[in-house]
Amino acid sequence: MQKLKLSFAVMGMLAQLGFGQSQLRPPDVAGVWEGILHSFGQESRLIYKISVNDDGSLSVFHDSPDYCLNNIPVAEAKLDGSHLFLRIGLYDARFEGTVENNILRGRYGTPGLWIPLTLKRRSRDPMFLLDNMVPRLGRDGRRLFDYHYRTPEVGDDGWEVANAAAEGVDTSKIGALMRRVVAGEFPNLHSVVVVKDGKLIVDEYFHGFHRDKPHRISSIAKIVPAACIGLAIERGLIKDIQTPLCELFPEYGDLLCSGEKKRLTLYHLLTMTTGLQWNEHAVSYFDSSNDLSILKRSPDSIRNLFERPSAYLPGERFVYNSACVMALETIIQKITGPHFLVLAQNELFTPLGISNYRWDYSEGLFMVPRDMAKLGRLFLNKGEFGGSRILSSAWTDSAMGRFEKSYPRYFNHWWPIVFFVNGTPIKALQAGGWGGQTITIAPALNTVIVQTGGNQLQPADYDACIRDYLLPAIMTPAYMAEHPDVEYRGLRRSKNLKWEMHWNTEMGCMKACAKSFGIPLSDARLYGGTGVGFLINVDERAEAKSMAVWNWRGAYELCRNLGFSVESIWMHKSNKEFSATQKVVWDRVRQAIDSGYACYGFDLDNSIRTLIIGYDAIGYYHKGWEAERGKGPVYWYELGQTNIGLLGMHFVRPAPPEVPYREMVRKALQFVLEFSANSPKWVPADCKAGPDGYARWVSLLESGKADGYGVSYNAAEFAEGRRFAVEFLEEAKTQLGSELSLLFDEAIRQYRLAAENLRKMSDLFPHDVSAVQRATNLRDKQRRQSAIQYLRAAMDAEVKGLKALAGIVEQLENP
Repeated sequence: MQKLKLSFAVMGMLAQLGFGQSQLRPPDVAGVWEGILHSFGQESRLIYKISVNDDGSLSVFHDSPDYCLNNIPVAEAKLDGSHLFLRIGLYDARFEGTVENNILRGRYGTPGLWIPLTLKRRSRDPMFLLDNMVPRLGRDGRRLFDYHYRTPEVGDDGWEVANAAAEGVDTSKIGALMRRVVAGEFPNLHSVVVVKDGKLIVDEYFHGFHRDKPHRISSIAKIVPAACIGLAIERGLIKDIQTPLCELFPEYGDLLCSGEKKRLTLYHLLTMTTGLQWNEHAVSYFDSSNDLSILKRSPDSIRNLFERPSAYLPGERFVYNSACVMALETIIQKITGPHFLVLAQNELFTPLGISNYRWDYSEGLFMVPRDMAKLGRLFLNKGEFGGSRILSSAWTDSAMGRFEKSYPRYFNHWWPIVFFVNGTPIKALQAGGWGGQTITIAPALNTVIVQTGGNQLQPADYDACIRDYLLPAIMTPAYMAEHPDVEYRGLRRSKNLKWEMHWNTEMGCMKACAKSFGIPLSDARLYGGTGVGFLINVDERAEAKSMAVWNWRGAYELCRNLGFSVESIWMHKSNKEFSATQKVVWDRVRQAIDSGYACYGFDLDNSIRTLIIGYDAIGYYHKGWEAERGKGPVYWYELGQTNIGLLGMHFVRPAPPEVPYREMVRKALQFVLEFSANSPKWVPADCKAGPDGYARWVSLLESGKADGYGVSYNAAEFAEGRRFAVEFLEEAKTQLGSELSLLFDEAIRQYRLAAENLRKMSDLFPHDVSAVQRATNLRDKQRRQSAIQYLRAAMDAEVKGLKALAGIVEQLENP
């Protein structure tokens, strides 16, 4: 009876997941199919989970359990009679076959490289299906949605385990994270392991994984051959990392012992700064034209690497290049004889107590997460583990010192990363691998965090687990009181800078800078006193950058009437003076922050203006929209090196207002009138301002040529500006007396109408939706017609409003 109840529970869960009896239509294809793929002398399991939707279409998920890939959505699935076609988006491979009772017989691969494959309908206990489709099951076979922290189990791997609460860690935050994981909010997160002060305090697994099941670690495996290089240097097998590749690869002397390549050393392989022409991210790894795919097909892969032309000087630029690691593996094999993993096993894994691992020549290294944590602990302890020295401290310091060196940031596959936890920046090193594999070292907290996952096609922010839950769980108020030096003290910080959300990010940055000086600046005074709240500027597609692409010098000059000054440096990366300007800006920012002034810049993140909240030895830290907690470092020599290619930095200082209030109002409104009349002094030739800007916007909507992102962003930004413009006019009316009341009333009435119509338009085209939804909204003819009506109403109001502003300016000039 108990088994019968369990079966009903499992089948009920399958039905909820789309595999219940009501979904098995047609009965000859829906279900779970499993086969063994024989490829290049290896065997691997493939599983397809197929359900039929109400409209007859198929939903198919692909599993490769041997490679830790679960629930990968199949990009395309078609059933034509008994013929089934599947295109797997992950590999861009295909399955073509015929359904014959409980057998799918066909072929797998790509055109020109097909492998016979037969899959059988799975007839065993369906518990396996549930176990990898949902994060966690209970002993009764039902999906778990709750979580209760438990002390990790003692294993035979040498880890000392401890209860997190007994170690001063807030288990409520750990519980909050794990409940989100079991609810499916972090898709395909497979494990979380935390080691603090050398003790294992968190050891959790999901989707059928467990502590003894090795997981593919992807590019984290690059740590191992690099560490073997360190071992070889320590044993005198290699002189040092400056050893020329010409000496290490004499068989390629025709390539490496002359010209610029003669300068290539072991260091350039370890830092991926060879300068060789390479781009393995240009196309999919499974595309035959991918640089790495071409290299692997070459009869001599190392020669293929060194034959490539030089795109940069050695050491000049970092370019991610997996072939560099292949070269490191070859060096180890050349100097020791056997495969590099033999040295790793004898000199690295065995001293660490790592034995449960496997090497797959196509998929790399597989390890259990608890052993991955040992690699992190080894570097955290400067090469020591369990009281024994395994790597030299000099070698581990070369990775751990990334926060003190401006270039290169990468070494030994460790990357610097900063987590802002409740406003406190915590520097860490992180090794990462495709699919969500990470080893994170936080030296200030004496902590190592390991995560494994399968998010190859469903990216998830696994770093949020660390930033929002695991580190805050450690950094309790009591811990912070006992460890006042935990904050990264190499960071020089601007004081009192607090980000506030504004659609116009330049105005948001200005306000934050002014407030940091104690200037009581309201949004109304800022937007009105600079004139920005009254402006409209539309480029040739009404893109989101419209409000940024005009001569801001007029607004900066008006800032002097509000109590502060703004000085700017702008340059495009095509300018021959660009590199020198990057250095000038870096020096100026540090001087400003050290002197107590404020800065904001472009483009540090997301193509918007953001506050510079501090700097360290290597770059900028910033805060802004979608970076409210703070981000960084942005390396100083990378400022402006984006696709836009524009460097902008603004230096803000307090300054006594240059004119009295009445003159401040007059100058601001005079600027508004000049700008709105399309003065070439302020408005670029390819833009339209004022009423002409509205007219262009209407025309773009009518023709369907407007940019969907820009329409939604500009509507929100201009509506925000008009709202503050109205408040500015109301304040000015009160401050300047009754003789201007009628003119101010008329201006207030008209700009209030403009604000209301722009708000209605913003409601039609909301910005906080997906790009697909924004495009759908823009294609909606009725929606566009309504928007055009609102724009015309706003334009009519502003024509009248500008007339009222002209009257106010005239009266202020001639009291």
